[in-house]
Amino acid sequence: MGTIETKGKAERKYECDMMAVTITFQENGADPTVISKAVMDSCEKFIGEMLDFSKLEIKDIHIDEDNVEEGRYSSDASNSANRTISIQTAYDMKLVNLIRQHLNEGRYRHNIHVDYEYSKVNELHALVVKEALLEAKAQADTLAESLGMEIEGLKKAEEQGGRYTDFMVCECEGGLVGCSNYALTDDLAGKIKTMSVEVNAEWKVK
Repeated sequence: MGTIETKGKAERKYECDMMAVTITFQENGADPTVISKAVMDSCEKFIGEMLDFSKLEIKDIHIDEDNVEEGRYSSDASNSANRTISIQTAYDMKLVNLIRQHLNEGRYRHNIHVDYEYSKVNELHALVVKEALLEAKAQADTLAESLGMEIEGLKKAEEQGGRYTDFMVCECEGGLVGCSNYALTDDLAGKIKTMSVEVNAEWKVK
């Protein structure tokens, strides 16, 4: 009795149906109190606008970061303040467009980042791992046969690569009140991603 080792790979493309929108309001200046207030006022004003043009509720909006930092150099713009909020919800390109539109029209000093993901990524990951393991098994069968042996069973298997986790999602299911100026991109389909898995497997042979 001995062992043989094989590798199996599998991948599947999937369309994202979730998104996480992160918005950072920021200011720079000499007086920390002034820039801190400016950031807090901007954030408060925009949240009010967002609650009006969408059906999001305040419980759907999460604080992410909140900082006022003293600069390293003595200049008029050496200090910085920022406040970051985030929303995780079902994929809705119109909501993204409305958020960006209002940020631009309000001339907010901001950064925005949107991550797209799939709500059943853990289930998909398990399926792709199974497919990779089946490929490794097929290779093991071929190798064992060439050696005049047969596979008795799987001794161990290890996945190479990352881990996948579900998004935390707010209960809001779309329902936008505002009118976006970007009708074509409002209807864009979700981002396409590829999940790739590689498995190293060790098989018992006889």
